[in-house]
Amino acid sequence: MDVKDLRIGSVIFAEGRPVIVDFITPVSVGYGNGNFAPISSLLAFFQPITLTEEILLKCGSKELKKGFHRFDRFNLKWMEAYKYWYVTDIVTTSYITKVEFLHEWQNVVFVLNGEELTVNL
Repeated sequence: MDVKDLRIGSVIFAEGRPVIVDFITPVSVGYGNGNFAPISSLLAFFQPITLTEEILLKCGSKELKKGFHRFDRFNLKWMEAYKYWYVTDIVTTSYITKVEFLHEWQNVVFVLNGEELTVNL
Protein backbone atom coordinates (compact mmCIF):
# COMPACT_ATOMS: atom_id res chain seq x y z
CA MET A 1 0.00 0.00 0.00
CA ASP A 2 1.30 3.41 -0.96
CA VAL A 3 0.44 6.60 0.92
CA LYS A 4 -0.48 8.27 -2.38
CA ASP A 5 -3.45 5.88 -2.60
CA LEU A 6 -4.86 7.12 0.72
CA ARG A 7 -7.14 10.10 1.32
CA ILE A 8 -8.75 11.55 4.40
CA GLY A 9 -11.64 9.19 5.07
CA SER A 10 -9.92 6.06 3.72
CA VAL A 11 -10.73 2.96 5.77
CA ILE A 12 -7.72 0.71 6.45
CA PHE A 13 -6.50 -1.70 9.14
CA ALA A 14 -4.31 -0.36 11.94
CA GLU A 15 -3.66 -2.06 15.25
CA GLY A 16 -5.75 -5.02 14.10
CA ARG A 17 -8.96 -3.07 13.49
CA PRO A 18 -10.54 -0.90 10.81
CA VAL A 19 -9.69 2.80 11.24
CA ILE A 20 -10.36 5.98 9.30
CA VAL A 21 -7.51 8.15 8.02
CA ASP A 22 -7.88 11.54 9.72
CA PHE A 23 -4.97 13.44 8.17
CA ILE A 24 -1.97 13.01 5.91
CA THR A 25 1.17 15.13 6.16
CA PRO A 26 4.51 14.79 4.35
CA VAL A 27 5.83 12.76 7.31
CA SER A 28 2.87 10.98 8.94
CA VAL A 29 -0.64 9.60 8.59
CA GLY A 30 -3.17 10.24 11.35
CA TYR A 31 -5.89 7.75 12.16
CA GLY A 32 -8.41 6.83 14.81
CA ASN A 33 -8.81 10.32 16.29
CA GLY A 34 -5.38 11.13 17.59
CA ASN A 35 -3.06 8.30 16.57
CA PHE A 36 -0.45 8.68 13.87
CA ALA A 37 2.21 6.65 12.11
CA PRO A 38 5.30 7.81 10.24
CA ILE A 39 5.12 7.47 6.48
CA SER A 40 8.60 5.93 6.51
CA SER A 41 7.18 2.78 8.16
CA LEU A 42 3.69 2.84 6.66
CA LEU A 43 3.48 -0.89 5.98
CA ALA A 44 4.37 -1.73 9.57
CA PHE A 45 1.31 0.19 10.80
CA PHE A 46 -1.31 -0.13 8.06
CA GLN A 47 -2.73 -2.91 5.95
CA PRO A 48 -5.33 -2.51 3.22
CA ILE A 49 -8.76 -4.09 3.72
CA THR A 50 -9.53 -6.64 1.01
CA LEU A 51 -12.76 -5.78 -0.79
CA THR A 52 -15.03 -8.78 -0.20
CA GLU A 53 -18.66 -9.39 -1.12
CA GLU A 54 -19.57 -8.81 2.53
CA ILE A 55 -17.87 -5.40 2.54
CA LEU A 56 -19.44 -4.45 -0.79
CA LEU A 57 -22.87 -5.18 0.73
CA LYS A 58 -21.99 -3.07 3.76
CA CYS A 59 -21.11 -0.24 1.37
CA GLY A 60 -24.51 -0.35 -0.29
CA SER A 61 -24.00 -2.61 -3.28
CA LYS A 62 -26.63 -5.10 -4.41
CA GLU A 63 -25.66 -8.69 -5.11
CA LEU A 64 -26.97 -9.71 -8.53
CA LYS A 65 -25.61 -13.24 -8.18
CA LYS A 66 -22.52 -14.80 -6.64
CA GLY A 67 -19.50 -12.78 -7.74
CA PHE A 68 -21.57 -10.02 -9.38
CA HIS A 69 -22.54 -6.77 -7.67
CA ARG A 70 -24.07 -3.46 -8.66
CA PHE A 71 -23.44 -0.11 -7.00
CA ASP A 72 -24.97 3.04 -8.40
CA ARG A 73 -23.81 3.12 -12.03
CA PHE A 74 -21.15 0.43 -11.64
CA ASN A 75 -21.14 -3.32 -12.15
CA LEU A 76 -18.51 -5.28 -10.28
CA LYS A 77 -17.45 -8.78 -11.29
CA TRP A 78 -15.15 -10.90 -9.14
CA MET A 79 -12.20 -12.20 -11.14
CA GLU A 80 -11.12 -15.24 -9.14
CA ALA A 81 -7.95 -15.91 -11.15
CA TYR A 82 -6.66 -12.39 -10.41
CA LYS A 83 -8.25 -11.79 -6.97
CA TYR A 84 -9.77 -8.43 -7.83
CA TRP A 85 -13.08 -6.83 -8.83
CA TYR A 86 -13.49 -5.81 -12.47
CA VAL A 87 -15.51 -2.57 -12.58
CA THR A 88 -17.58 -1.60 -15.62
CA ASP A 89 -20.13 1.07 -16.47
CA ILE A 90 -23.70 -0.17 -16.12
CA VAL A 91 -24.93 1.39 -19.39
CA THR A 92 -22.04 1.09 -21.82
CA THR A 93 -20.42 -1.94 -20.14
CA SER A 94 -17.09 -0.14 -20.68
CA TYR A 95 -14.20 -1.17 -18.46
CA ILE A 96 -13.44 1.44 -15.78
CA THR A 97 -10.85 -0.10 -13.49
CA LYS A 98 -10.05 -2.99 -11.21
CA VAL A 99 -10.16 -2.82 -7.42
CA GLU A 100 -8.74 -5.13 -4.80
CA PHE A 101 -9.02 -3.09 -1.60
CA LEU A 102 -11.67 -1.03 0.16
CA HIS A 103 -9.69 2.23 0.03
CA GLU A 104 -9.36 1.79 -3.77
CA TRP A 105 -13.14 1.37 -4.10
CA GLN A 106 -13.64 4.49 -1.97
CA ASN A 107 -11.34 6.39 -4.35
CA VAL A 108 -13.17 5.17 -7.47
CA VAL A 109 -16.57 6.18 -6.13
CA PHE A 110 -15.28 9.57 -4.99
CA VAL A 111 -13.50 10.38 -8.25
CA LEU A 112 -16.26 9.20 -10.60
CA ASN A 113 -19.35 10.15 -8.57
CA GLY A 114 -18.03 13.12 -6.60
CA GLU A 115 -19.28 11.73 -3.30
CA GLU A 116 -17.92 9.76 -0.40
CA LEU A 117 -18.72 6.07 -0.18
CA THR A 118 -20.59 5.21 3.02
CA VAL A 119 -18.75 2.39 4.74
CA ASN A 120 -20.62 0.56 7.53
CA LEU A 121 -18.06 -1.80 9.02
